[in-house]
Amino acid sequence: MVDSIMNKLEKLIFNANNKATRNEAQINSLASKTVVTLNHQFTDVTARDTYFTANPTELVDKLFIKVGTGYQQYIESAWQDVDAVLIEVFDQVDDTQTALNKTWSSSKIDSTKANKVQEAWITPTLLNGFTEVSGFPVRYRKLTTGEVEFKGRLYGTSLSAQAFIVSLGYRTLVELNIPISNGYDLVKNVSINSVGSVWVRGASSTVWVDLTGVKYAAEA
Repeated sequence: MVDSIMNKLEKLIFNANNKATRNEAQINSLASKTVVTLNHQFTDVTARDTYFTANPTELVDKLFIKVGTGYQQYIESAWQDVDAVLIEVFDQVDDTQTALNKTWSSSKIDSTKANKVQEAWITPTLLNGFTEVSGFPVRYRKLTTGEVEFKGRLYGTSLSAQAFIVSLGYRTLVELNIPISNGYDLVKNVSINSVGSVWVRGASSTVWVDLTGVKYAAEA
């Protein structure tokens, strides 16, 4: 009776170990497909292109590399920016148990989702005599949340004038008025309208206004 029980226990342990080994092998196999080796880490796209021109056999579909501080994947003969290695969780059903296994898989990130690569700052053309405060360049960009963000400080020649225009895709459907500071704890405002005009109120040739922190939803 004892021998029979021991035999059953040994079989259970053997089966469990076998499954664990198989699961680990699957994870290692998938993980190895997204490992960025030292020779696939580049300072910029020029270094990347130079390397793969010299080593064309390494340029394979789904290849995952590092460029600068970001990541890219080679998909359908083109490089796609990715900012993360996604984790997929799936169920593996067996005759004795259901196991959840985490597997690493690099994939093209849906452009409609918030986990896409953050775009670079855009430099607007300043109008009507507006100038930047030294060390505080005026820029705008769209965040991965769909919001437009401003930064920088401006001097102006008028207390109320159009400072610059944001591009299509960075505009609102209705005019917005957002409070800002002019550096003396006096609250002024910036307005953004449906044609992209950004009006700044409160700046002068000696008093700057701060656009940093201005955010609004991009609608047009």
